[in-house]
Amino acid sequence: LLLDLYEATGQARYLAAARTIADDLLANHPRNAAGGFWHKDIYPQQMWLDGVYMAGPFLVRLSALTGEPAYADTAVAQALLLAEHTQDANTGLLCHAWDASAAAPWADAATGRAPVVWLRAMGWYAMALVDMLAALPPDHPQRADLLTVLQQAAAGLAAAQDAGSGLWTQVLNAPALADNWLESSGSAMVAYALQRGVDQGLLDGHYAAVAARGWQGLLAQGLLSRGVDGLAVVSGAVEGTGVQVDAAAYLARQRLQNSPHGLAGLMLAATAMAAQPPDQA
Repeated sequence: LLLDLYEATGQARYLAAARTIADDLLANHPRNAAGGFWHKDIYPQQMWLDGVYMAGPFLVRLSALTGEPAYADTAVAQALLLAEHTQDANTGLLCHAWDASAAAPWADAATGRAPVVWLRAMGWYAMALVDMLAALPPDHPQRADLLTVLQQAAAGLAAAQDAGSGLWTQVLNAPALADNWLESSGSAMVAYALQRGVDQGLLDGHYAAVAARGWQGLLAQGLLSRGVDGLAVVSGAVEGTGVQVDAAAYLARQRLQNSPHGLAGLMLAATAMAAQPPDQA
């Protein structure tokens, strides 16, 4: 918001406030031994995919506006560190989190990795990479590495898309589970990330069809509808979810109507799809 206000008004106070926040983050936020930001103080040593979206695009945009490379360098390093410890080399998908201490109840004792690839976490991470790359200088020394992670993740997401509905399931690394279910907020986030990736020239054009199937799936499955008041109703969005110990715990999470995650995901996907030709969107 601060960066948007600065770009809209040119008032230096907004940029100064953004720098204050970023400087405090870089100087004071707790980190693990590898330099990775803890997700929160109450989750020591843990890095979650969700957190890359919360800081990454902001830092890269701020770097572009101020000319301070440390902001972008930090954001890229965080995203790549998490990919190093969570991305599956075969599927391109990333598990929900990594615990550098391997002490969390969900953490693998040897790797610290979480056991589950959670859809909305993949949505957060994919959106973060697309938005970061859109603002990252072409000559940034780690741009190619970040782009590779995005392209591998996009391939994994395309392969994991549900053939019947065009959506994605709550748990991506166990699609055959009988009680796995189609989730709206993460599906919308993925559709946004893939379409924006194509629009920015980061992803091959065929991913636009994957994004379009996801968007159409939200409509066809009744997860996006209109209420009696004419306003949008978004169903099937999972409640706020921390890292869980197994797939069953993710699948047991409550499904909400008009949750902030669902509404925000819908708006992001809608903005990405609105710019497409009618026969594609």
